[in-house]
Amino acid sequence: MENWLNLHVTSVCQLNCRQCYFKRYDGRKGEIPLDAIARICEDFLSTDFPLDGYTIILGGGEPLLYSRKDYIFL
Repeated sequence: MENWLNLHVTSVCQLNCRQCYFKRYDGRKGEIPLDAIARICEDFLSTDFPLDGYTIILGGGEPLLYSRKDYIFL
C-alpha cells in the first residue's frame, strides 16, 4: 500500500461521455492554478504518512489539455 493524491487539474475534456462523473453540465471550464498544484503536491510530499511510498495522479477532465501541462508533465 502507498499514499496517493488524486488531483483533478482541469475540467476541460474533448469527449462527451454520458457516464463521466466529472462532466460539467453548466459548460464552464476550470483549472487548478499551477502554483496551487505545486503547493498541494509539496504539502502532500512533506506529510509524515504511516504508509511507505507516494503516488500523485493528475486527472480531470483530460489532464493533457491542461493549459500549462509543459510545467507539470516532466
